[in-house]
Amino acid sequence: MSRPAAAPDAPGSIALAGVSKHYRLYARPIDRLAELLLPGRRVRHETVRALDEVTLSIRRGERVGVLGQNGSGKSTLLKVISQVLTPSAGRVHVTGRVSALLELGIGFSGELLGRENVLQHGILQGLTREQIAERYDEIVGFAELGEFIEQPVRTYSSGMVLRLAFSCAVFTDPDVLIIDEALSVGDSYFQAKCVHKIRSMLERGITFLYVTHSPDSVRSLCERGVLMEAGRAVLDGRADDVAREYERRAFLRANRYQGGAQAPVPDAVAPVEAEPDASPAEQAFARRVVAMRMGSGRVRLTNLEVLGEAGIATDNLAHGEAMEIRLSYHVAATPDPQTALTASITDRLGNQLMHFNSLDKGIDLGGAAPGTRGVIRFRLHNRFCPGDFGVIAGCGAHARHPTTPAFWVSEDAYDYCVGGATFTVPASTATASMWGAIALPYTAEDRRAGVRMPIDVADLPRFTM
Repeated sequence: MSRPAAAPDAPGSIALAGVSKHYRLYARPIDRLAELLLPGRRVRHETVRALDEVTLSIRRGERVGVLGQNGSGKSTLLKVISQVLTPSAGRVHVTGRVSALLELGIGFSGELLGRENVLQHGILQGLTREQIAERYDEIVGFAELGEFIEQPVRTYSSGMVLRLAFSCAVFTDPDVLIIDEALSVGDSYFQAKCVHKIRSMLERGITFLYVTHSPDSVRSLCERGVLMEAGRAVLDGRADDVAREYERRAFLRANRYQGGAQAPVPDAVAPVEAEPDASPAEQAFARRVVAMRMGSGRVRLTNLEVLGEAGIATDNLAHGEAMEIRLSYHVAATPDPQTALTASITDRLGNQLMHFNSLDKGIDLGGAAPGTRGVIRFRLHNRFCPGDFGVIAGCGAHARHPTTPAFWVSEDAYDYCVGGATFTVPASTATASMWGAIALPYTAEDRRAGVRMPIDVADLPRFTM
């Protein structure tokens, strides 16, 4: 879906109407020559549609994030907007000065010094030498290249090229700022510095287009999202909605790939938000996991909650307090023997830190009658170090691992949900200097010559997952 194009009138407005970009691919160089010399004869090329009739309208001051898998047309779209590429068909209308950070180093000459490239870039952007001179100290200071500004750009690392390219892009007073994934090569310090600079520019009302594979950065920096697939803009809407759909599609592709040699991985559970009689908490759970959910639906999870010591659902748990992972479920069709409800606690990057399986505790849903509803509770003490954590939940039929019988292997996924619950362990609840992910109790003993000094530090953490 695309919004109808509108004729731009203010600097920073963008309008694309039916824009396509096609490339011809020839199996052999001679085929290109033959087609040129013998027009109207046999077609010797294949046509690749990098963009296929894209219609898009962006108003001045909008912040738009473009998401999509590799080869979906994201970068081509930005190159057409920034006039690096000419479209094969359709109309592109952009007003105002455009500053684009596309392929790393594009527009720079490797043989010129960094200082000379700053001058060249400014001239290409339409600035006078006087205007470039006024901005020069800011550009060089932001890039933090030091003495390397007097070295040829071909001697720069990719991170150094990014520093110079970003500095040149943002200090030319653009009406439209376009960034295509380049920030990913920068170190964490410079990435944070770039994001801070971008935010300050957004406050001034510039138009911002951002291509990335990070849905979280789209949520953070953009108010609107566009999802590209096979050269088309298949979804155009709120940044959060587009980011969620991108995550859902990526999640399904990853699960199909991981299930390659095993049983086929089923498609996503039908995107029904919740059952008609669902409680508000169950409705909220269904909305949270709709983007990243898969399974046959034979048993469906209806809610996932993290409870604190008082038995109340919370997203804030003190280190050391009793906690509970509570899973509610509804049986739609009789599950196979050895059906388990499972949960995993992950760090903020998705690494699994702890896993729960109901079969390990003698709880088997196999044979449960359709219509059965129930709740599984996993109880433990919170030994997690201060930080942010997530909970993944699932249900499915399992079998013992063929070589390590203590482990269970999933054979049929009934429901699998990512993003169902999160919780934070505040630093203020730490009982010592906690490093890592999980703090296990331990003791220490100091033995000196002629003296034995036992020291009990049972709650100090020194275990990193």
